[in-house]
Amino acid sequence: MKKLAYLAPQITALSATFVYKEILGLEARGYEVLPVSIHPDEVSAKEVAELSKRTDSIYSHSIFTFLLSFLSALFFHPARTVKVVSLYLSDVFSLGAPKLQQIKLGYQMLAGIWLAEKLRKAGVEHLHIHFGDVPAQVGMYAAQHAGIPFSFTIHANDLFQHGRLLKQKSDRACAVVTISEFNVNLLQEMDIPASKLHIVRCGIDPEQFPYSQPGEVHTPATVGLVARLVEKKGVDTLIQAAAILNKDGNEIEVHIAGDGPETESLKKLARDLKIEDKIIFEGRIANSDIADWMKTLDLFVLPAKKDSNGDMDGIPVALMESMGLGVSVVSTKLSGIPELIVNNETGMLAEPEDSNGLAEIMKNLIENKKLRIDLSKKARKMIETEFSQKVNLDRLETIFNEQCVRI
Repeated sequence: MKKLAYLAPQITALSATFVYKEILGLEARGYEVLPVSIHPDEVSAKEVAELSKRTDSIYSHSIFTFLLSFLSALFFHPARTVKVVSLYLSDVFSLGAPKLQQIKLGYQMLAGIWLAEKLRKAGVEHLHIHFGDVPAQVGMYAAQHAGIPFSFTIHANDLFQHGRLLKQKSDRACAVVTISEFNVNLLQEMDIPASKLHIVRCGIDPEQFPYSQPGEVHTPATVGLVARLVEKKGVDTLIQAAAILNKDGNEIEVHIAGDGPETESLKKLARDLKIEDKIIFEGRIANSDIADWMKTLDLFVLPAKKDSNGDMDGIPVALMESMGLGVSVVSTKLSGIPELIVNNETGMLAEPEDSNGLAEIMKNLIENKKLRIDLSKKARKMIETEFSQKVNLDRLETIFNEQCVRI
């Protein structure tokens, strides 16, 4: 089997658990994986403590280390070094970027040349990168210098907000992986050929989220979500919908798990709407406790929206987890979400920022047990056939072994 390297902003980040789950899944299949992060790693659970310990962080090394590595590369690998510098200069010209961006890209090139030597010494045959912005910039220079193929996975923010040089990265990559048909369509609009593009979902292991058929709703009905509390999650829309329902005599409680920069403004919104007693902020929940927490909910509602900077979710993993458990899900017609939640089949979808429409959907689901059961069964099937970790690791293996060969 190929020896792989994985590069991501952080290998064990709580906000991107799919990265380490993918690595652990490949290692369970017999692959040897060298994990490398851009920023110092964080340990979020016992299952990744060992992985975090053996992850090297590029930005924990100094600029002097990168400069020494560059001088060494210029001496021992002059042709490859000149080639990478030429690619960097071409990229700067393509960007027409301000000087600060040029400097940052130059730093990333130096980091890439440093990483290339690490890859060579470890005998890595293929580099896979998560996120198409900074990690892909560092990674493409590293792979070019090391003389190995690379692929990268595009998620959401790295396409919607930080899509610089995506055409150049895609041209140099052996494969471009992304999480949704929605993203594929956007990438094709950038003239990235369909032959390079592959869909690999950020799947879950259904066995870790055992299905239970929905029962009677609690009194009051229990609605919740788990997310980083940022604008694009649409938590304000959920609070507004809860206010509408409670005002109309449909008593519900909303449990919000997670934290983030919007926490205080969301608490203020609940006070302003006079439903602070119905909105429970539970803070961050450990990954190992999320499934049990989700099982306490009647509905999982994540009304995602486009934020003021144009960023939006791809396909939130929390929705998959809820669907695997049999908890009825509600989200919005945004990005790749309708590929997971087929409206009126595997869940329900509202328009983004439509609190009245969201309230109506929630009321309908709370009052209709048969609908919740029907949706939950189809949702579980969707997880098993399209969004399971096994199905998507199979797809990734095929890409690594058939589309990506050593150059």
